[in-house]
Amino acid sequence: MKVTLSVIKADIGGYVGHSASHPAIIDHARNVLEKAKNDRKLFDYR
Repeated sequence: MKVTLSVIKADIGGYVGHSASHPAIIDHARNVLEKAKNDRKLFDYR
């Protein structure tokens, strides 16, 4: 099986001066990534 590994850093601004992300952004990302994992588009997202 071939696997592509991608490491992406997306800067969408910071919640407290780029040191943290807003909890709503984290929740949204988790939901989108979990759906992609369930749809077998991602193997893992952690």
